[in-house]
Amino acid sequence: MSLSAYTRVERGASNPTWTTIVRVAGALEVELVALAEAISDGEPQA
Repeated sequence: MSLSAYTRVERGASNPTWTTIVRVAGALEVELVALAEAISDGEPQA
């Protein structure tokens, strides 16, 4: 994932693809459900 793509996702200007989400979970060595729980426990989604 490029830095500019990461920045857009972080700002909420774009959404990652399913493939990117799976790759991020793999890179963090967490299950997808744990990643989803971490997201839902964070800031409210717009």
